[in-house]
Amino acid sequence: MPTTTVVSTAGLVVHLLDGPYVTRDGAHVDLPDGTRPLIVLLARHGTEVERSRAARELWPDCAADRASGNLRTTLWRLHRAVPHLVDAHRRTVRLGAGVAVDVADVVEWAARVAAGTVPVDEVLRCVPGVVRPTVELLPGWDDDTVLLDRAWLRQQVLHAFERAAYRWLADEPAAAAQVAAALVHAEPLRETAQRLLLEALLAEGNRAEAYRALDDHRRLLRRELGIDVAPALTDLLPHPTP
Repeated sequence: MPTTTVVSTAGLVVHLLDGPYVTRDGAHVDLPDGTRPLIVLLARHGTEVERSRAARELWPDCAADRASGNLRTTLWRLHRAVPHLVDAHRRTVRLGAGVAVDVADVVEWAARVAAGTVPVDEVLRCVPGVVRPTVELLPGWDDDTVLLDRAWLRQQVLHAFERAAYRWLADEPAAAAQVAAALVHAEPLRETAQRLLLEALLAEGNRAEAYRALDDHRRLLRRELGIDVAPALTDLLPHPTP
């Protein structure tokens, strides 16, 4: 997943990609033991969380009074170690004002890519991060909500690249083909990426490569799923004369 030119390093940043950890101006911050689950909870919600809800989610096996006490202790330890990281109020708790979350930065960047406000060269520099992701959202955390967040974030990035490449078909077909090939490599069964690749190759004038890509896709579908190529893809290319 692209992060090199996307994630802010200024001020306090909560990192969920390859995290969780916290940095201040790019330098790692030492966090007290047992405080990371609370930081993750607040970073994923992105808004105020009821203290009772936070205590219940973090210590589901404890009685309500004990869970609330655990939350108070965790907040106190965090406040001593990293002031301003968390804002705790009588009924709610949230990340401090100005604390950034790397996932939010990636989502915002993906939205700009989709809107066409990120330069072509910058988007192309991030293509390798889609083909071979070097970071993962909360690696090692395998509860259902994290798995859903992980899949949702990847879809945000993939959709952004697709929309950007479609914008380039007329004026930057080579760049569109490069992005499309990366998306097909990352998600070989993704039909929208395959269609984009065919259209980009045709826009470049590379009909032979388009036929080859369609044949590769057909073989993959038959081998993996036992199905044939969708008519929407085959209709893009005229049937070659024997």
